[in-house]
Amino acid sequence: MKPEHEKTYAGKIFRRLRDRRLFKRIFKQTLATLPSPIPVALLEKFSKLQVELEQLVAEELQKIQGVFIDPRYVILNLFSIESVRTYSRNSEGSIMVCKRPQPASFEEESTLFRSIDVGMKEEFLECYAPVSYEGQTQKRELLNRMQESVINLIGKKLEETRAQTGEKEVNHAKP
Repeated sequence: MKPEHEKTYAGKIFRRLRDRRLFKRIFKQTLATLPSPIPVALLEKFSKLQVELEQLVAEELQKIQGVFIDPRYVILNLFSIESVRTYSRNSEGSIMVCKRPQPASFEEESTLFRSIDVGMKEEFLECYAPVSYEGQTQKRELLNRMQESVINLIGKKLEETRAQTGEKEVNHAKP
């Protein structure tokens, strides 16, 4: 690496990759399993609050691990996975199944595939960070602590934001 890039953000990230000091997933949860009203509020406000939430997670990790965690190295990722039927519609062509008198598409022939709900969409929230641990016991302890911490931090931040903007609390519970 060129000396002028040694201290840059990109240089530090590259060095981490080269040295295999990768970020680890410290949190993963489907939004549907988070307490109400977090799922709906998070979907609405995530892009505005992402950097602040990453800062809060970094601060929590610093308390737990006892070392500085650069908030730019904490990555919260909100994403969705759509039904496999939705993906198959966007593919280049159908998968053909050998059938007499002529081939038929897999979508038409598979009972299981037809039973998949086209409208199904599942949202996930994940968090990655530069953490370290010695062995599976330490890893499990860290992941358990972060599971509860991330949910609490998000809930508090969303409530704080709601209070600042004067929004009324709405029960977003699913029927």
